[in-house]
Amino acid sequence: FSSYVPRGRFATGTPTDVHGAKVCEPQGRRYRLRGNRLEYGGWSLAFRLRSSAGLQLFDVRFNGERVAYELSVQEAAAFYGGHSPAGMQTKFLDAAWGMGSVTYELARGIDCPEVATYVDVHHLYDADGPVRFPRALCVFELPTGVPLRRHFDSDFHGGYQFYAGLEGQALVLRTTSTVYNYDYIWDVLLYPNGVLEAKVHATGFIHATFYMPQGRRYGSRVHAHVLGNLHTHLVHYKVDVDIAGTRNSFETVELHLENISNPWSPGERVGEGRGTMGRSGTRCSWALTQCPFHRYHLAVTRHHENEATSSSIYSQNDPWEPVVDFEGFVRDDESIEDQDLVAWVTVGFLHIPHAEDIPNTATPGNAVGFFLRPFNFFDEDPSVASRSAVIVRPLDASASRVQIQRWTPASPGPCVSPGPFTYNGTYWQE
Repeated sequence: FSSYVPRGRFATGTPTDVHGAKVCEPQGRRYRLRGNRLEYGGWSLAFRLRSSAGLQLFDVRFNGERVAYELSVQEAAAFYGGHSPAGMQTKFLDAAWGMGSVTYELARGIDCPEVATYVDVHHLYDADGPVRFPRALCVFELPTGVPLRRHFDSDFHGGYQFYAGLEGQALVLRTTSTVYNYDYIWDVLLYPNGVLEAKVHATGFIHATFYMPQGRRYGSRVHAHVLGNLHTHLVHYKVDVDIAGTRNSFETVELHLENISNPWSPGERVGEGRGTMGRSGTRCSWALTQCPFHRYHLAVTRHHENEATSSSIYSQNDPWEPVVDFEGFVRDDESIEDQDLVAWVTVGFLHIPHAEDIPNTATPGNAVGFFLRPFNFFDEDPSVASRSAVIVRPLDASASRVQIQRWTPASPGPCVSPGPFTYNGTYWQE
């Protein structure tokens, strides 16, 4: 029942034994990868895979200005419930299991598009020497399927003044971690309007226990003798922000209704301090003493060299007296005005297993993340520098003749057929 072998039929009868839509680069790659340096549009950054916790970005810049000194995964935790000790007492802190070192080969066309650039990585972890993991990380440009911006300017008489739109595209940096039963897909998406998105998808096999009727209070019966135990996923990120320098402040903005008379007078453009607004994709409320970062949806602290990580490889085995005490980062209550700041972001979700988690948990609905969005950082949307825009204007009332403005070739050309599917899956010590 846990096999990936296809079975059954869809009710509509539409074909499933032919290839679906694919990503292509008809005129070549629009990003540059040199070693671990990546450039795309206004973006530039360096990356690496840390063996303990995984993906790290450094010196993240947009149009030459630094946005973050570091953005990195710190920890992934899973806390289970159940009626038996096996379910009730299960708590995983995956950095302790070498979450960053289990970055196995990515499959072309499935884990990443065929046109992606694949990068090998090396880990020195639980081995006598460095171990090579082929194609453990990939980079590709992704059509988002939704315009980044668009507008149809109707004349309200069956015609229009103009249509304008900009293709939606993003560069994706991706790797995975397979921590025994669970697979995490780690993404960083770079958008041409200066927005950065960090996202994680959870998939793989659910952690299950032997089914007994009293266990249904803590999960779902997913097979004859299998109980899928409910659990909470929590993921912790470090964002060492350097917005236009290292002297940053943190503030929240609250909006309230104001009852005023309309002055009917034009105002001047209001200038605000340059900054970045962070927005998270989820909220979690579980409170467990073994994992202190769970208490903070967002914690902002001053940068200290001895507070480089929020967790460690030892947290699983001694959570009560942890080597890294994240609570102490916050407890010192230092001023965070005009200081070098670090944002610690926690995202997560409650997973109540169900029959559709067989054979594996699917990625839709099981993804969380956050955004770094410019907020009065630029004078206008920086994606105006993209040449992927189209403007259409009618030349007569019937719009039988139109003027089309575009800054890329009129036809993208045919997609290049990829080579045959290959996969090796081994990793080795060199």
